[in-house]
Parts: sequence; C-alpha cells; structure tokens
Amino acid sequence: MVPVKDFAHAKSRVVGLPPRLRRNLARALAMDTVETVCAAVGPQACFVVSSAAGCAGIRHLGVNLVREPYERGLNAALSAGRDAAISCGYRAVAMVVADLPLLTSQDLEAALADVPSRGTVVVRDASGAGSTLLASRSGALIEAAFGGASAARHVRLGVLDHTLMAATSLRFDLDTMSDVEALRARGGDAGPRTMRWLREASSALDGTNVSGVGLAHSTSRRCATG
Repeated sequence: MVPVKDFAHAKSRVVGLPPRLRRNLARALAMDTVETVCAAVGPQACFVVSSAAGCAGIRHLGVNLVREPYERGLNAALSAGRDAAISCGYRAVAMVVADLPLLTSQDLEAALADVPSRGTVVVRDASGAGSTLLASRSGALIEAAFGGASAARHVRLGVLDHTLMAATSLRFDLDTMSDVEALRARGGDAGPRTMRWLREASSALDGTNVSGVGLAHSTSRRCATG
C-alpha cells in the first residue's frame, strides 16, 4: 500500500519553490511510485490511502482507493490501508512511501521476495533515520510507526532491519531541496512524470539557493476477484 498526501499540502520541506511546483512535484512522485508498485504487484493488489482530493488524482491508475481517516495522521492512514487489504483477502502487506523517484519494479519485487515467512521488515531511507518500506507476510501484525526517526523506532518494536539487502532505488526518498538537486545530478534515472517535472522546473531550480535550504471514513475499494 502507498499513502498519498493531498498534493496541495505535500512536500512542504522542499522550500524555495512556488506552491504550484511543490504541488506538481508531489503529484509526479506519487504517480510514478504508485505506477511502479502496480508494475511489481499488479494494480488489483495496490492500495492507495489518501484524502478525497488525493484519491481523485490517482483513481485512473486502477488501484484500490482507501479514504484516509480524517486528520489522524500517516500511521492511522496506513492502518486503514492495511485493514482494507486484509479485508480484501490479502495476507502479506507492504507499506511503501510515495516519494521514491528512482524505484523500479524489479527492485521492489526483490525486496518483497526477501521478506521472511515470520516477522516484519523495514528498509531505511538514505539518511538511515527514516523508513521507506515496512513489510510482513502476516500483514495483520504490521504496526506502522512512521515519522521522524522512524527506522530506529520500528527496530525497537521488534522489526527486522533489511536495509543492507535493499537496492538504492528503494532508499532514496525525496524530502528536501537538497534531494531534488541530488536527483537532478543523476540524470535520467527517475520516473517519467518526475523527469518531466525536473525539465519544467529547471528555470526555478537554477535560481534556487540550495545551500541556504537545508479514512475513519468509509473506504472505497475494488477487491481482486481472480
């Protein structure tokens, strides 16, 4: 499952850009990430948890949509997505953040294949502090603790650290302007929408001083029938 924040309020830490560019960046990252997840597991097994506005922006990809519990935060949203997946008959559950511009379906498939038969695993982000993947073959046991230094928090809860087994593409999440510049430096590795955003935002990015920047709602879902 992938939690998608309302694009209008996402990527607030990418400072120095006009709101329109931040909004479009959040949309591009989320769409590319969700599409990659769909390529790895199939759209029928992909659950996107978001607000009404976020669901509307991603609906055409054919995924299962779960309305985010109102103002209860990321972990509550992930719990809602987990419960929706389990209610649709899925036992194994993986939670993937929505801002992984380098992620490939092959790398995600490999990470999911490495999940052991028992227990939950976490993959740290490039900084080592945050989490980009939380997965278990017994999804009902997953308890998300995302936010801030979440990787250490997950490990303290007994989650197994699988970071060393994960590909770089699964660890690079884009949160700050420095991450944007690091992505630009890599060239053409990102997803198609993110690459298009980089081209469209190039003038604004060239003028940015990076060195100074550091659903309790009912769910709407389509369960797989085959």
